[in-house]
Amino acid sequence: MLHTYQALNYLQLADADAARVELNRALQRQRDAVAANAKRIEEARELAEKASSEGVTDDQGRKGDSYDVDRAKSDPRTASGLASIESKIDAALLPYGDYVNPFTTFLDALVFTYQGTDASDLERARKSWERVVNFAPQNPYARADYIAVEPDLAPPGSAEPQLGSDSVPASVAEPVATESAEPVAAAIPASEATPEPAAAAVAADTPVAPQIPAPEAPPATPASLTYVIYETGSAPYRDQVRIDIPLFLVTSGISYVGAAFPTIETVGAHAGPLQITTSDGASYPSALVASMDSVVAQDFKNEWPTILTKTLISTATKATIDAILQKQIQDQAGAGGALLFKLATAVAQAAVNIADTRTWRSLPKEFHYARLATPADGRLTLTAGGLSTTVVLEPAAVNVVYVKSPGAFAPLLASQFVLKK
Repeated sequence: MLHTYQALNYLQLADADAARVELNRALQRQRDAVAANAKRIEEARELAEKASSEGVTDDQGRKGDSYDVDRAKSDPRTASGLASIESKIDAALLPYGDYVNPFTTFLDALVFTYQGTDASDLERARKSWERVVNFAPQNPYARADYIAVEPDLAPPGSAEPQLGSDSVPASVAEPVATESAEPVAAAIPASEATPEPAAAAVAADTPVAPQIPAPEAPPATPASLTYVIYETGSAPYRDQVRIDIPLFLVTSGISYVGAAFPTIETVGAHAGPLQITTSDGASYPSALVASMDSVVAQDFKNEWPTILTKTLISTATKATIDAILQKQIQDQAGAGGALLFKLATAVAQAAVNIADTRTWRSLPKEFHYARLATPADGRLTLTAGGLSTTVVLEPAAVNVVYVKSPGAFAPLLASQFVLKK
């Protein structure tokens, strides 16, 4: 998202080359994240094996008893608490794939469609739109954009729309009904389509053949286009929850200690879809292109095995070594000295036993977009959550209006830039 926002900054500055560089970096970050996460999981696995076979060691070099991470995870008392965290993660997930951000893919498609310089750029745009349709199959604008760049989907006898030109399917010139779009029906022949499992992960740079309905013959092509990109609400944030984990000490039974684990919480309040209205009364509702709830939840789920293993080992290490020291002090200073030591360590553990809840709080909950023929007077009225603002467009072949609504009752913040003159 850092590189995606940088790309948007450069587009507003009319620096197309710099925007392309940032989009390339965003794609590379997605690839790098997959490898980095695999490395983290392997390191956590090795740490768990070492704790089980050689015992635990704290940051001061003090050694404790061995600790079985898998046994701790399967403890009924612990497993119940962990399941509540994992259920929140799963509730937000959509089948986007590991470290795939549909909004980044959408922006990549948009830029390489209208600022492409050669055949490879145009092919990249086509593949990006293909994947956008897969991520947002009920978005009618994404479907129209993909049809515009995919000659094989053009209806027989119609003029093929040219990628990167003003020749786009004029279905976008017609107002979109306010009701939800029907799910995309399969129209690609079975012999040509590549079947994918419903929830299969999609690699960051892998195009997936979507199921596109046979398009109707497009009406007259609009002279110019306007894209309205809309981000609404706030992305999930991290909180912490305390869960008892077992300590396998040599005692009469299993003792427990509280461990702090991060969890994700979604933010419900947001303005909802954006309504774009022209001076002649035509209305275009925005449609979802990316759920950041799902993107953040998938990122957290990928990191969760590492977080879980390291938290279990870290908390158990402190507790088991403190228990060993407490017994030594009791042998040397009696029950009174052991009690004072126990109180001191309890205070110290409470101070350091906290989860890492750092997160990017200013990301939106959802990204939407709409596309329409630029009205003759260049005026658009944008409405969401009962609030409105008006934008006057610059004369251009392709305009982009960018709208932010951080909260349900926050003012709409709108800016614009020219994507193609």
